[in-house]
Order: sequence, then structure tokens, then C-alpha cells
Amino acid sequence: MPRRGPNGYGHPLRALILAMLSIGGLLFPTNQARADDAQDCEHSQNWTLVVQACSAVIAREPSSEAVAWAYNKRGIAQDHLGKGEIALKDYSSAISADRDFVEAYVNRGAKLSHEAFLAYITYDRDRASAYYALAEHDFSRALDIDWRNVRAYFERGKMHLDKAHDNSGETQELDSAIADLTRALDLDPQYGPAYRKRGIANQTRGHNDQAIADYTHAIGVYPDDALLYHFRGEAYVDRATESGLSESYLENGPDKADISRAIKADLDHAIADYDRALALNPKEDVKKERDRAVKFRARFTGVKPRDL
Repeated sequence: MPRRGPNGYGHPLRALILAMLSIGGLLFPTNQARADDAQDCEHSQNWTLVVQACSAVIAREPSSEAVAWAYNKRGIAQDHLGKGEIALKDYSSAISADRDFVEAYVNRGAKLSHEAFLAYITYDRDRASAYYALAEHDFSRALDIDWRNVRAYFERGKMHLDKAHDNSGETQELDSAIADLTRALDLDPQYGPAYRKRGIANQTRGHNDQAIADYTHAIGVYPDDALLYHFRGEAYVDRATESGLSESYLENGPDKADISRAIKADLDHAIADYDRALALNPKEDVKKERDRAVKFRARFTGVKPRDL
């Protein structure tokens, strides 16, 4: 059986380890420091303190499971402190201590994928390719251990999306991203970040209906995220543009009037989304996109852009 925590990707012995250390601290005051270190390693949001506490756990604990858990937590803290290479070493140490530690594989894969993306945009293509390959191995290993791991599917889908952007929207990577993000959502329909990333993948792929649906789901989870309104506005404009270039519309087909109404509706939705994005986070590029949508809309209404 795969070993995972309540969210599908935690460490199974974590609660037991903390409980045992806490009880030990109550019964034997000399063990209180151990209990405090375990609690700080697990729960503190002071990342410098987490590094110190987890280091103490690693130095004191004979249990390989406890050491693996502490290395993983220390890696998370090192990542938050901007020490990516050290974080990778800690994740690797966690895996060495526990070869079935799913969360450590996912964390290492996510960090490798991020480093690959940074390498690509700085034109270090060989390093990017090597890191992407290592990340893919980690995500696949995590899913071999726990095939229902939501975050592993999400992070692998996110990696494929990054690779698609690195390669100018490469179709195979986009399809792989959509497949992995869909699997994550099948397992957890409330996983908001997956809707956002799948929306981007669908929009890049030209699947505007699906992109709009994904952004709408994501907005339900994150109603104050300006970027989501911006992205959905773009998807509405893309769909309106696609309709305006359709053969039936250009050749005055019998359904041209229906297409015109659909275009107007999409542009109305786009302008409303741009307005919401601007209210949440005023940005000049969003304002320019809104202005273009307004001009596009005016073509179908006879209303001057300044009146919209």
C-alpha cells in the first residue's frame, strides 16, 4: 500500500513521531528540547527556525523515517529562504532515508522543474533539458508509489506547460499538461491551481471553450485573483476572433446573425473581465487589451468606443 498522509502526499509517520516526542517531553523534562525541535520543524513559519529545528531532529533521531521527514521539511524551508541547491540536497537526503517518501519526490521534482525553467529562459538549454528529465523521473517515481497523488499530477502537468512555453506552444507538451492536470482534477475537483494551469494550457492549445470553463472554476476558488479575470477576458476575445474568422461568418452564411450575437456576447464578457482585473490590480497592458476589445465590440454595435 502506498504511504501517504491525509492530503494524499504527506508522510504517514509524522503525527506519530510528533506525538511520541511530545509525550517524551512531558514525561522526561530532559527530552523537552527534542519535542520542541520536532514541533518547530513541523509547524513553524519562521523558516530560519525551521532549518535550525530540523537540523537538531536530524542530529538526534535514530529513526530513518523521522530523519527523512526532517530533511524534507528542512528542504522546504531552504527553498523559502532562496537556497535552492541546498533544498535539492535535503530532498535527496530525505529520499535516501526513505525510498518511498512520495512528498520528497514531488518536492524535489517541483524544484528541479522550476530550476529547469529558469535555466531555459537564461539560454542554458542543456541544463534545462537535464533538469526537466530529472523532474519527470521524480514525478513518475512518486506516482509509481502512489498513483492517486494529486500534487504529483499537478506538478508534472505544470512542468509540461512550462516546457510547452519554452518550445513556443509545442502541441505534445500541451496535451500532456492537459492530461495530467485533468487527472489531478479527477482526483480532487476542488484543486483550484489545476484549473488555472489547465485553463492556460487549453487557451494556448486554442481550446477557448474549455479555457473559459477552467478559468471560471478557478475564479470560484480565487475570486480576487486579477490574473484569472485577465486570462478569461483574453479567452473570450480569442473565441470572438475565432468566430469572426469562421467561414460561415465571412461568407455571409445563414447563421451569420447568430455568430454576430455570440461575438458581441463574448466581447461583453471580455470587457467585464478586464474591468474586474483592472479594479483588482490596475495594469497598463490590461487596459490596452480592454481598449482593443472595446474597439472590436464597436464594429458589431455601431456604438462609438468612447461610449462603451
